[in-house]
Parts: sequence; structure tokens; C-alpha cells
Amino acid sequence: MLDSALVLGQQLVIMAIYMAVGFIIFKLKIVNEESTRHLTTICLYVITPLLTLSCFNFEYDPVTLGRFFLAIGIGIVVLAVGIAFSYFAFIRCNKKMVASERFGIVFSNSGFLGVPLMIHLFGPIGGFYGSAFAISFNILNWTFGVSILGRAKKEKGILGILKLFNNPFFYCLGIGLVMYITQLHFPYVVQSVVDNIGAMTSPMAMMVSGMYLAQANVFKAFTDPRIYYICFFRLIAVPVAVLGILKLLGLDHTLALCMMVAAAAPMAATTVFFSNDMPERLKRSRGLFLVSSILSIITMSVIIGISSIVL
Repeated sequence: MLDSALVLGQQLVIMAIYMAVGFIIFKLKIVNEESTRHLTTICLYVITPLLTLSCFNFEYDPVTLGRFFLAIGIGIVVLAVGIAFSYFAFIRCNKKMVASERFGIVFSNSGFLGVPLMIHLFGPIGGFYGSAFAISFNILNWTFGVSILGRAKKEKGILGILKLFNNPFFYCLGIGLVMYITQLHFPYVVQSVVDNIGAMTSPMAMMVSGMYLAQANVFKAFTDPRIYYICFFRLIAVPVAVLGILKLLGLDHTLALCMMVAAAAPMAATTVFFSNDMPERLKRSRGLFLVSSILSIITMSVIIGISSIVL
């Protein structure tokens, strides 16, 4: 437990330093809210999808492929646990802000933080399983997530399904799966570009996260009991419940730990991104993102350390 917690803790500290750089950049007014949104778009639609694509560049194994599809189902289970706990957010809630609180409980920062951590801990196979979880995340994010925030699209049926999958992540995922199964590879130059841009995910995403943190009222966030109440579910209740479920399922050790990293991560940056339509909701989501990100340096290290023994 100590070794796993130490390794993860060191990596979380490194990512916290990346966030601090982004925080300082924003406070020095080198970037503003608009440029932060543009950088977020680059991370979501360019850097992270290419990270996904780079994770499929290893030797084909039918057992591993089977676990990939299993991970999609486990991802749905992990998110379902979050949905169940999110109903506790209705207790003594501010009706205007409960949607962001529920979103924050359900959706973790699995893309910007979780997948890079999986790769650091387990290599390409970690990113492989992380990509599977991202499928579950994206499907529920753009259906359940936007619906509770009142930002669901009107399209239904085939058109709605097609629009759901019409983004670079799923394009890169599809290309990666085909190349993995057929063992086709990009030329060296192209693969180097894909790998190098994908490797930017951790520092760039964390710096952007730091820019969002800089927009929060730090004192108010850390003195608001309600924020700690919501963070308890995201950082402790959800991952502990998921740990119990994964123990009962008896999954492959690496796959199970990857799912735990996703489950134990702090609130998703999209909690802020999707809350910008209402000033009060935006302020609350920034506070939630700030406090959960800082606290996760401790909680993730402990929970993953325990998980490495239990699973």
C-alpha cells in the first residue's frame, strides 16, 4: 500500500504543480476566461483524442481486447454509483446550484487527470483501459450530464445517437481499435506526432485546470461546509462503494485499479465548463472543482493505495 500510495502521491503533486503554473498564468493576466475556454477546446478536441489514439499502439491480445469491452460496462457501473449518490445532493440544497453539485458527484476528472495517471502507473495498457472508461463517460456526459444541467439537445433517435458520437474522441478511438486489431501502424513520423501531442495531455490539461481554479473565490470555497459535503461523495463515498463492487466482481488487477483511478478522481473540469450559463452555478462549480482537486491529492493516494491491496 505504501509504495502505491507514494508513487501516485508523487504524480499527483507533479500535476498539482502544473495546476499551480496555470493558476499563476491566469493571475498574471497572461490568459483570460476566453483564452481559457479556447485552450479547453484544444485539450478536448485535439490533445486528449490523440492521447487516446496513441494508447492503442501495442501488441494485440484477444484477452486484453475482451477486457477493454468489459471496462466499458464497468465504467457504466462506476458512473451509475455516482448517479445513485448524487441524489443526496438534494438534501438542504439551493435549487439553482444542485444540478452542478449532482454533475460533480457523478463525473470525475477521468480524462484530464485519470487517464494520464493510468498511463503513468501501468503504461499503454492503462491508457487502453482508460479509453474504455472514457466511452462510458462521454455517453453519459452528453446524455444524463447535460440533461440534469438543463442543456440537453432536442435531437432524438438516430440523429441524436449520431451527434453523440460525432466528436474527435470517438474518431480516434475507432481508428485506434482498428489499428490495434489489425496491427497496422502509422509511419514513424506520424506516430511520433500522435505520441508527442498526446503526451501534452497531462501538463496542458492540468494548467488549464489551474486557470479555472484561479477564477474561484478560494477563501469562500474552503470555508463553505456544503462544498465539503458534496466533495465527500465524489472523493470518498463513490470510490469506496466502487471498490466494494470491484472486489465482488474479481476483475483483473490492472483493469480494476484503472477503474478505481477513474472513480477516485476529483470532479471533472466539465463541471465548470457546462455551468457557465448561470453566474451562481458557475461560482459554485468553480469552488467544487477547486476544493475537490486539492483534497484529491490526499484522498486518491490513500484510496488507490488501499485498492492495490484489496483488489
